[in-house]
Amino acid sequence: MSTKRAPPKATAPKPPVSLPASLTIHDQASLTGTHPITIRSHSVISPGARLISLHAPLTIGQTCVISEGATVGLLSPSTSTSQPPAVVLGDSVVVETHAVVEGQVGEGTLIEARAHVWPGAVVGRHCHIGVFCEVRAGEVLPDHTVLYGEDLTRVDGSGRDEVRVRNVRSMVETLRVIVGSKPEKFM
Repeated sequence: MSTKRAPPKATAPKPPVSLPASLTIHDQASLTGTHPITIRSHSVISPGARLISLHAPLTIGQTCVISEGATVGLLSPSTSTSQPPAVVLGDSVVVETHAVVEGQVGEGTLIEARAHVWPGAVVGRHCHIGVFCEVRAGEVLPDHTVLYGEDLTRVDGSGRDEVRVRNVRSMVETLRVIVGSKPEKFM
């Protein structure tokens, strides 16, 4: 009787990473790719979050929250003949559960659950992208835009940017206690 071994599982490539000591990253998060992934200080990467740098570099700002099941990074190769666009999140960005971000997102922006920022999209500072909303490829949203419903937008003129940023910092401090961290797994 012959015993057959199962073939080894193909593992996704480990990207070059730059992780600060103040990062909170759960050991069930996923970092894959070949381009650099840079995460700034005091950010939280929750279990099941996926950071992908297979097709372009990825930079995440300070005090950001990447929630469970969220994906940040280009999911497919760029069709552009020039350099692939980097995926960049500014400081104090929150990406909620199962949202996908493949574009650039400005400081203090909230990307709600199951929203999608497509490649080449640019979201301004202090924007709010609602549940299931999409920012299409190449679309540019000005600062303080609220996207909701079916392509409905309005300008948030409340002037509460600093309050929102403080709330994100408070959220980060709470999540740092809850999430747990194993950054050595990703080095």
